[in-house]
Amino acid sequence: MTVFLALAAILATPQLEHARDCPPSPTVGWENALYVDGSDGLFRQEAFLPVTEWGDDTPGDPTASQLVADCFGASAPHSRAVVLHHLAPAPDAPPRDRPVLLVPGAGDNAIRSYTFMALTLRLAGFEVYAITFAHRHGDNFLQAEQVANALAVIGARHPDALIDVVAHSKGGMPTRIYASNHPGADWSAVHPAYDARGTRYRGDIGRLFFFGAPLAGLDTSFRWPSANFFPVYGVPLDSPGSWRTFFTAGNPFLPVDLEPYSLYGGADGSFPGQAQMLAPWDEVYDLPGSNPLLGVYASVQQDWFTTYYGGFGFVSESDGIGDAIEESGGVVEALQRTGVDPDIDLYVVGGGNPILSSAGFGGLAFASWFADGDAAARRNFWEDGVAAVLDLYFPWWPAFEDELPRLVAGTAFLGEISGPSDGVLFVDSALDESGITLRGAEVLESRFFPRLNHVELLAAGVLFAAFHEDPENGFFDPELAAKYRDPDNQILEWLVEILSRPVPVEGDPDPEPDPGDAAVGPPDAMAPDAMPPDAGADAMAPDTMNPDAASPDAEAEETPDAGAMPPEMGRDAMPADTPDAGEASPEAGAPPPGAADAGNPGADLPVGCAAAPGAPSDRWWLVIPLLIGGVWRQRQSA
Repeated sequence: MTVFLALAAILATPQLEHARDCPPSPTVGWENALYVDGSDGLFRQEAFLPVTEWGDDTPGDPTASQLVADCFGASAPHSRAVVLHHLAPAPDAPPRDRPVLLVPGAGDNAIRSYTFMALTLRLAGFEVYAITFAHRHGDNFLQAEQVANALAVIGARHPDALIDVVAHSKGGMPTRIYASNHPGADWSAVHPAYDARGTRYRGDIGRLFFFGAPLAGLDTSFRWPSANFFPVYGVPLDSPGSWRTFFTAGNPFLPVDLEPYSLYGGADGSFPGQAQMLAPWDEVYDLPGSNPLLGVYASVQQDWFTTYYGGFGFVSESDGIGDAIEESGGVVEALQRTGVDPDIDLYVVGGGNPILSSAGFGGLAFASWFADGDAAARRNFWEDGVAAVLDLYFPWWPAFEDELPRLVAGTAFLGEISGPSDGVLFVDSALDESGITLRGAEVLESRFFPRLNHVELLAAGVLFAAFHEDPENGFFDPELAAKYRDPDNQILEWLVEILSRPVPVEGDPDPEPDPGDAAVGPPDAMAPDAMPPDAGADAMAPDTMNPDAASPDAEAEETPDAGAMPPEMGRDAMPADTPDAGEASPEAGAPPPGAADAGNPGADLPVGCAAAPGAPSDRWWLVIPLLIGGVWRQRQSA
């Protein structure tokens, strides 16, 4: 570890300094170190809100947020600081050719986000590194420089190898920026400081995986404006809004300033990296407020038209998505014109399941809603409404049909449903290849997992199944375990298989497979070395709502091939008479409709976990619009 932390002296980034070692994570065993880039002219102190600061006074630090705050030495650290994590390979695992860097999405740290992925890679023999940025919604160009710094540190330790990178959600933005920063790239109109001082791509990435990344942007918080009410009523979310001002009772003389919680302000705003992911999707999928087939679930989005296009609504003022994009520099459009380095092998991955864990919210509401003599009829109304919504944009929904009871139980909810999505991000955006291949880079595989939601992309596999098979850890769920035992859903084993493929070496462009490469997956999850002895509930994964939407295996003939792109998918593939629908984002915006907190899901839960099914919550009322919508649709068809 000491050698690892002392490498800054020989890095290509001369101003990068190792500041200190930090305590290891007590569960998985991440080694943690703080680095500081002392160069002038690029980094700045970004704006934080109390809800976006690091720190957690919950006993046991279940989100690892306090560990991160202690490592940074501040709850609102300067953007020049970055925490680099390292997890050594398992002792008996086969040697691997390349190290792997994991880049997390918004609203989280890498310790919590990547628990199960990191453990799976460790057991398969990989040196695993991960990065936690100073601001979890921060400027993607500043974070791109920190990605370059992290790669320099890792490259100094592994001088003869390229580095494979996995970027989830918002983490795809800074990684893509660095990989696109060729000598001719021009960011002067987008981010002058990065254009002048950002590290040009050094050729140090081998494979680059985009897991649920907004490659074509998103418009979530403008599409679904109801989350703007949370800061109004004193419960701001760790995700941005889209209203500049709220008028109490519609009275213009009683304004409430919401700009600090919004996507406005450009570099000076509280969510600069979120604003940089914005792109309009209203011409691809209709705004929910204009689509009566989505029922009250969508039409309760207050002031939806003025929110998206700008102006004064009944209770709000918004500048509109166009102004927010212009204010943040039009980053997505610039990236779509640039393209990543042609020598990088690309993989893009998207999920197709919009059912997200609610961490138990709604359980009490549903218990009462379906408890009286009319419960059966009421439930039929509701289920017909859900089916009608899924029929619009999810032709593969029979693949996760067995998960619908979780919606009735109140332990899950529908996320982004105004277009095909993983519950947070439109599938079209996650699988868009047009910009990243512009300079000749090749997407070697575009993988679609119809049964996985946005968060499950980080964890689904053998270890996650074993976790849910353990009756002692409080997260016992045999249905989830069966889902993650299904090979079609094991995204982590798919990742290990690709990373284990032999890579060309100098003078040997077509190497024979190394004998050590035969074992392409982790040891059996029940084997003695499958999980570290301290990897219990706190080792639970990832960076957003726990994929608490399980289902037993669907009928084989009803389940689309996990890797096949549905023939209906694509910007130009929607039938002309099909209502368009909303945008999605792993984070860039308010949470998807009804989400308790898309920016920092499961914040009160063990590292990366959502609550066990049925856990109570005070946000049950968020499901009522969908209930009403189901009844409305049933009556319209009667």
